[in-house]
Amino acid sequence: MRDDLVGFSKPPKLPVRVIMNNSTISIFESDNFGDILFSCTLDELHYEPGKEADCIKLTNIRNNDKRTVCAMEMSKESMKD
Repeated sequence: MRDDLVGFSKPPKLPVRVIMNNSTISIFESDNFGDILFSCTLDELHYEPGKEADCIKLTNIRNNDKRTVCAMEMSKESMKD
């Protein structure tokens, strides 16, 4: 969810690639590593439920960068699962 974009009545949801390993989580707009939207070490990550049921809000506590990530509409699994 691009809640950093202003001028929309509801923030747009765009597909992204989320990559997580044992020390970091990163969000990319495409397959290109230059299109990074968010990156954080897991030690500096705070997460909480988002405003919508299938969303979580990720916060990098080092620089207060925030992103909301939602499950795809076609997914049969909920974020709770």
